[in-house]
Amino acid sequence: MKPLRTIKVGRKSVKVYHDNFMYFQPNDHVCGDCSIRAVSGALGIGWHSALDKLVEKAHLLSDSPTSTDCVGALLLDNGFKWHAVDVSGGGKRPKVSEFTKGKKGTYVLRVSSHLVCSTNGYYKDIWDCGEKCMYGYWVKE
Repeated sequence: MKPLRTIKVGRKSVKVYHDNFMYFQPNDHVCGDCSIRAVSGALGIGWHSALDKLVEKAHLLSDSPTSTDCVGALLLDNGFKWHAVDVSGGGKRPKVSEFTKGKKGTYVLRVSSHLVCSTNGYYKDIWDCGEKCMYGYWVKE
């Protein structure tokens, strides 16, 4: 797949493959903080506040603050509901770019080894994960 464009972010270039991708990095880190970024975007809070909330939840759960279970518990506490992607009938898993395009509301999408926030039709990340297939998502209800 050929990129639509390449954007310059500091010294880094990010290839953009889908028109509903939006670069989002509230803490100037390069990688490894997708759980914190997803919570930051979904709750509309800063990166450090998201980390603080995840650490507090991790203490209660005796888990890692960036684990999917910890993120999920925090999102559930904040009015989100989990929906698994059902492919039992032989269907295909939706891709991030397909699922988010034109979709109103706030979501945190779970894909293989990654979490990403989507708001009002745009998935926000430090790289274009639009081709990743989804396992499920939390949605603000």
